[in-house]
Amino acid sequence: MIKMRSIYLFSAMSMAANANADQHYVSVDFDFMVWLFILLLATVLTPFMILFIVRYKKEP
Repeated sequence: MIKMRSIYLFSAMSMAANANADQHYVSVDFDFMVWLFILLLATVLTPFMILFIVRYKKEP
């Protein structure tokens, strides 16, 4: 799960880097906000996902 999340983050960062290379003055802030949102979402949702998996495994 953690490896998958890091792959998502890496792809988001590389997409942001490519977009910044193409048009550097417009989409820096937007791409950074998108990346920050993805990071925040992953950070917030991970404990809930772990809790859900633990509960699901415990109850048959």
